[in-house]
Amino acid sequence: MSTLHIVYQHTSHGSQLVTGMDALAAFPDFDGRYAWDDGGATPARSTWTTSASRGGPRPERGRLRRCRRRHAVGRGTRALLDDPANAHVNVVMWSWCSINGHDAQRYVDNMEKLVAEYPDVTFVFMTGHSEGQGEDSTPNGIHYNNELIRRHCREHGRWLFDSPTSRPTTPTASTSGIAR
Repeated sequence: MSTLHIVYQHTSHGSQLVTGMDALAAFPDFDGRYAWDDGGATPARSTWTTSASRGGPRPERGRLRRCRRRHAVGRGTRALLDDPANAHVNVVMWSWCSINGHDAQRYVDNMEKLVAEYPDVTFVFMTGHSEGQGEDSTPNGIHYNNELIRRHCREHGRWLFDSPTSRPTTPTASTSGIAR
């Protein structure tokens, strides 16, 4: 896959990735390697569609945040991927606002359904950001949920953006928070 067409759904907590892409695009040592645009205006570049920050479907506000509308993320993703205008999309990511108190197993199960339904799309799983609660393993707590998602990705060979392990560093392959 030489060009990524990423749909990245996020709220304010997820904007760090977009800020990071801006920084990579401007970093002289990478000489345009991470050229990108937000919406596809330059077809030769990687595209990140961040519609959630503009009012589109997101894993928050009843989608994943509360986990009460158990199929909303799947429905929103299916609607997006089934739309012929989005046939170029080959990567999907959803960012958590806060993973604390949510049903991460439901998230993993719903993501696996999407993986099975759309084999030509790469789905990047994501852990939630740290909130200073340490390694408390209370079910549906931050650490518990993040470990559940990490374990699932290791066991199933899934792509993972591991939010708590991503630290501000000089970017190198060995310091990225993305693993497979």
